[in-house]
Amino acid sequence: MIVLALALAASPPVILAVGKERREPLTSPTVGTLRWVPSGRLHMGGPLPHGWGAPRSTATVTKGYWVMESEVTQAMWRTVTGSNPAHYAGEASRPVEMVSWCDAVWFANALSTGEGLEPAYHLPPGFGPGMPAAACNVSAPAVTWNQSAGGYRLPIEAEWEWAARGGQEHRYSGSDDVAAVARFRADLSFEWKPRTEPARGLAPNAFGLHDLSGNVWEWCWTAYEGDPEGPPQAEADRGRVVRGGAAEQLPQHIEVTARAAAVAGNTDDFVGFRLVRSAP
Repeated sequence: MIVLALALAASPPVILAVGKERREPLTSPTVGTLRWVPSGRLHMGGPLPHGWGAPRSTATVTKGYWVMESEVTQAMWRTVTGSNPAHYAGEASRPVEMVSWCDAVWFANALSTGEGLEPAYHLPPGFGPGMPAAACNVSAPAVTWNQSAGGYRLPIEAEWEWAARGGQEHRYSGSDDVAAVARFRADLSFEWKPRTEPARGLAPNAFGLHDLSGNVWEWCWTAYEGDPEGPPQAEADRGRVVRGGAAEQLPQHIEVTARAAAVAGNTDDFVGFRLVRSAP
């Protein structure tokens, strides 16, 4: 199991400001609609139970950006790569999983190139999909992010939580009613059978984004012990942040502030990703 720690908020962070800039959604022939998320300011973290919490910090997202409506699905992954690594295969609209942080970064660049956009990442030689875990862990610190590029990329952690919040103070992304917006495990019954569910099957949040609570954890660019507002380059040997919780977990494990770490080269059947694009 790749999850090293969970951070579960006792109460929602406070939304301090929501930017007023507005842009139209973007449409990709491969990954569908990307919704506009304005700039903003919020409290992240806070006092958390079980000793897993991080100190509360104030995060500022200085520029708006576009975010995929859902996680990258198996159909989207197959369109770019010709393969499907997912454990819960069968419905192409389910999120792709069993993908490492390196796979997600490579996919972002491949998608950008295919759509004529400047790739966001500079990748070291030999970097590609399906890399062995050890090779990914060695190569990941050498990946650098060109912040002026307009191509697809992973969100930094502050961007992920800001998008998930939707400018509101719900317990889950889009609602205090977990069943309205999230795929989750209702109880600890042995009869429960783990699986992911098709994307966009439940209500979106106020920014028009689906599935930011539950279904699959989502990779972020940020190192687990790094600054949630950066840094431009992920730190080495700290693990990468995954956010949002998964369908295998109870409701208290998929709150908007749920946070975990995963080693960059590891894969898991409940870890996927979604991509964002920076505004010029």
